[in-house]
Amino acid sequence: ATLTGDLMPGAQYISAVLGSFRFEDVLPGSYDVIAATPHGFGTTTIEVRNSNHDNVLVQIAPSVDLEIRVTLEPSQTLTPIGLVQVALEPEAVMAPKAAMIEKDGISTIHDVSPGTYFVTVVVNPPGYVAEIHQGSRSIENDGRVTVSATSKTIDLTVRAGDFGSVKGTVRNSEGRPLRSLVVLIPEPPRRDNHGLYTVMPTGPDGKVNYSYVTPGKYKL
Repeated sequence: ATLTGDLMPGAQYISAVLGSFRFEDVLPGSYDVIAATPHGFGTTTIEVRNSNHDNVLVQIAPSVDLEIRVTLEPSQTLTPIGLVQVALEPEAVMAPKAAMIEKDGISTIHDVSPGTYFVTVVVNPPGYVAEIHQGSRSIENDGRVTVSATSKTIDLTVRAGDFGSVKGTVRNSEGRPLRSLVVLIPEPPRRDNHGLYTVMPTGPDGKVNYSYVTPGKYKL
């Protein structure tokens, strides 16, 4: 079982024996209690005050399999296998789930616990996700998918080639080159999708040169 809260510098972990668990010396506040097994997890929120909080019940939801389907553009020059990897990063304190797309462009992420996840897509050699849907819902704007027993397939369209580039120089108020980090922040409505953020370090001369920017509007 895992205990997380705003007053904690990190999560507390404890093994549950025969389904029972106990956390000691918990400060008053609001906490999420997360229980995980190899085939599912559950969570509940508790309010801890000046007394013990007994008989906390966490229900484990059975895990499910989630299908991923990839369409490549241009299809004549790319093969899915080894090109696209998809990871689901849970909002709760849990390890991510990932799968590599198979040769036919379809793969399955097994034993996914029901809940909300951020989708991370790694394309190698460099490419980017042009479209991403779960059923009829576009998830490009927030990068989130919902997993349940009735979840629909995640459909990705991966495009190679036509990246944009960012080149420039960062200077201080006196006009001198400044070593710093340059962040590309997508314009609304895509700002909630952290997978679209790009962080680029400058050199000692303040110059930045990044060649793999997904097409779109950004704030620099």
